[in-house]
Amino acid sequence: SPGGKQGAIEIAATEVRLLGACDAETYPLQKKRHSLEFLRSLAHLRPRTNTIGAVTRVRNCLAFATHSFFQGHGFLHVHTPIITASDCEGAGEQFGVTTLFGDGSVPVVGGAGAGDSGGKASALATQVAAQGEAVRKAKAGGGGDVQALVAQLNETFALGEPVRAFLDTKAQKSAEKRWNWVRRGAPIIVELGPRDVAAGMVSFMRRDDLRDGDKVKSQALPRDEFVAGVPALLAQIQQALYDEAKTRLDANIVRDVTTFEGLTEYFGAAAEDDEDTLAFKGWVRVPWSRPTGEALEAVDKRLKAQKLTIRNAPMDQPTSFGDCIFTGAPGVEEVLIGRSY
Repeated sequence: SPGGKQGAIEIAATEVRLLGACDAETYPLQKKRHSLEFLRSLAHLRPRTNTIGAVTRVRNCLAFATHSFFQGHGFLHVHTPIITASDCEGAGEQFGVTTLFGDGSVPVVGGAGAGDSGGKASALATQVAAQGEAVRKAKAGGGGDVQALVAQLNETFALGEPVRAFLDTKAQKSAEKRWNWVRRGAPIIVELGPRDVAAGMVSFMRRDDLRDGDKVKSQALPRDEFVAGVPALLAQIQQALYDEAKTRLDANIVRDVTTFEGLTEYFGAAAEDDEDTLAFKGWVRVPWSRPTGEALEAVDKRLKAQKLTIRNAPMDQPTSFGDCIFTGAPGVEEVLIGRSY
């Protein structure tokens, strides 16, 4: 680059060949921060982002340091085989494992001459095979079972309204779908897999009880019991969320301010560059006399000088009121005052 403003080396090209055009109008990555959920849908491009690039470099350093340490102490890095009886779908078709033994010391899974233990192992193998067949049938016709469950739920009522159940058929990973619906406020998220269908069970999560420590908290109920209990479950979730929100709201309302000076002192003098005074401090509930005309304009001017606004008048009004902190006149209602942003 001329003058070395962009780099130390200048290249004089005799030929430039365009190998692949990149249309800025359709290129999915923009010069802004993207969510990790969005980046998961762009596996071939996400290493170009600052976040994934930084994680990759840190991971490389950690892996290199770990391998260097063990190599320096005489260890070898080997990839051990994973021995499992599962075919990755729970059917267990590859082979069976049992602690039951026949007449000798060789473990058996069924077969002639295996004795009583062989009979037990044979029954175990038959049960595993039956479960595998049920899973395969559920996978083949699972769509109908899911649609039937949605139809059942849409016929129920909760909190005086029809229940609205939706089937998410987007081509996304289950984890992405789950958190998309959590963010959209769905109170119950159902995940119905082949095993659930085969066992007649429904796995679900409650929006008000999503986690058990660091793990996602999933619950399971028999299908008929789940459908019958959805109205009561929705009522419990609604009440739990309301109680939580009401507790948080009440904790952020101050009720002991009786003068305008006290109001100013609580919120702090307004300043554009003072993060402490502009930080959220909830609301102050004070008496209000409903002034009009010049008196109202004077109140508005004083509030604007402190970057405060009157938000609303709560519905749960008391039977008597103190004097208005702005005019000194008897109050006729109480209002909430908060910082404007």
